[in-house]
Amino acid sequence: MRSLYPRVRASAMLAGLALTAFLAACTDPNVINKTTYNGQKITNTCDQFKAEVNALIEANTGPNTLRVAQEDNSAQAQPYLEPGQFELRGDTLYFRLINDLEYTKYLKKGVTVQVKTTYLAQDHLTDLEKEPQGSTAMLEVTEAYIQKYGGKPIYKVPVPGGQIDGKQISMSFSVVQKKGSKVKVFCETDVKPIGPVDPPCCTDQPWSSVKPKSVVQLPAVKVNDETYKFRSFVGTMDLIHPELKTTFDEKEVVNVIENYLTKYQAEGYTVSKVDLMSFASQGGTVELNQNLSEARSEAVYTALSQRFEQTATAPKGATFTKRGNGEDWERFNLLVKTADLTEDERNQVLAISGNAMGIDEKEAELRKLKFWKKLVEEVLIYCRHTFVSFNFDYTGKLASAETYGTQVPIISPELYNVATSSSTITAYAPGVDVAKNMDILNKIITANPSNANLYAMRSTYHYAKGDIVNALKDIEQAQSLDRSNKDYAIAALAYKTENAYAYSVSERAKLLNTYNDYVARYPDDKSLVYNRAVLMDRIGFITGAMAEYATIGDRDAIALNNRGVAKLKTNRVSEAEADFEKATQLNAQLPHAHYNLGIVYAYKGLAAKSAAALEKAFALMPSLKSDMNTNPVFSVVRNQPEFAKFK
Repeated sequence: MRSLYPRVRASAMLAGLALTAFLAACTDPNVINKTTYNGQKITNTCDQFKAEVNALIEANTGPNTLRVAQEDNSAQAQPYLEPGQFELRGDTLYFRLINDLEYTKYLKKGVTVQVKTTYLAQDHLTDLEKEPQGSTAMLEVTEAYIQKYGGKPIYKVPVPGGQIDGKQISMSFSVVQKKGSKVKVFCETDVKPIGPVDPPCCTDQPWSSVKPKSVVQLPAVKVNDETYKFRSFVGTMDLIHPELKTTFDEKEVVNVIENYLTKYQAEGYTVSKVDLMSFASQGGTVELNQNLSEARSEAVYTALSQRFEQTATAPKGATFTKRGNGEDWERFNLLVKTADLTEDERNQVLAISGNAMGIDEKEAELRKLKFWKKLVEEVLIYCRHTFVSFNFDYTGKLASAETYGTQVPIISPELYNVATSSSTITAYAPGVDVAKNMDILNKIITANPSNANLYAMRSTYHYAKGDIVNALKDIEQAQSLDRSNKDYAIAALAYKTENAYAYSVSERAKLLNTYNDYVARYPDDKSLVYNRAVLMDRIGFITGAMAEYATIGDRDAIALNNRGVAKLKTNRVSEAEADFEKATQLNAQLPHAHYNLGIVYAYKGLAAKSAAALEKAFALMPSLKSDMNTNPVFSVVRNQPEFAKFK
């Protein structure tokens, strides 16, 4: 008898295959699971999951803004993250997302969600980074994980070596089903960037509007003190003429030319112009006095010009102007007010002088006065004169500044002091009168436009005022006038680093190449190392900046502050805070570190601590207060009571 077993087994196999085919036909591959959520039976699908992931990414990908704390978190256990905030601590990236997934409705019946994170360097840094792209360790979100965080998780993504510093973070989510030893991965979403895409979430750029304060080391530019003299001055001489004559005391002319002009010439001053104005007294007709004054002017001109030609030390090439001005009523009135006249006599004379009648009529009235002879002796003989002005210009080797504004007699001690004196101006130093020295420098540079040292000196004043644009213009002008001076070139690099955010990313990258060249050429110049690190973090090359700071060490307050800035820009907030605190301990007078602590505390929502740090910063550098008023990181805490004192 033939056994029935093979037929039974075959029938069972066929039945099993039919059941499998039936189940496959009835199972929707789009379905993740069916479960109860909030008291309702729901079906979770892959399409639904992917749509929620896309909405999640969109909610957390935005413009160049930094997600700062939206409330006072002083009561929260620190470190604390609000939705949208990131922080790197050691080798782990922590972050919370805005409008996160409702994980609890998916994580049923063996379902978990795997979160994969990749990183990518910015285009301009691809050639600089040792690891421009890669992936971090995978995070698996389980029901136990989500319950730990109350349904809204803090993501903890391991990143060994911290290789995501300065790079764009992208995420993808996958649904995983586990049944016993079987694991099924499906519903995998596309890899999409998280955080602001342009700029990326974890680079320097989201912090660019916050502008944490790194310190650019101003190199020791050798600026020599400048001794300067007056650019020009005017000395005068007054020659008195006898009545109705053109003669004068020529000994006075000889004395001035052979003594005073020679003295002033020895100080570097040369007569460039001689101006003659001749007058007659109020004793004759207008026509007579005009002719007489012109004749006097011609006589003095002839004597002076001949003496200039005959005297070896007299200046050659001076221009002469001469004119006869008739009566000198201005001097007449002045002398009347100071002459030895009675009050009544003085009033009579001034009444005639101020009358609207014609000049000839005035002079006729004056001659009728009973004290006419006295008036002649006290006043009129001094109105018969030629007033000579000598214009002196400095042609010596020193720099020169403004013109001495007062005309004084050429033989006076005052003018001798003007000619022989000099002043010195120095580069900026704390305590100097910046406005006064800037005014002097502007005048000196106008008179001496080819002096490289002067431009370098003025650049230090612009820098002290925070005017980096004009500081750079001046140091570059100095560099163009003295190509061999490396200090000017290194200072120009420092100014450009200070103003780096005004340049495009590609321009900053080119500037980094210049730094590399200079560091190779001048390895002992520590300012180059400091400032190259600052520039690296300002182009987002944080790994390079961190390597640079490692060579400086942990005992330099400025380096610690700057390293803290670099860490802050890659969301290593707690590590940055530690660097700023240590910097203030090493140098309590460093305002930048106090200000940066204020930024950290504001980011975390610690209003009282932020206000306390800023108060110290403003006391040391009051100009920082204006930065606070426009800084978006303080947008929320600025409304807290602790900030009322800054308004």
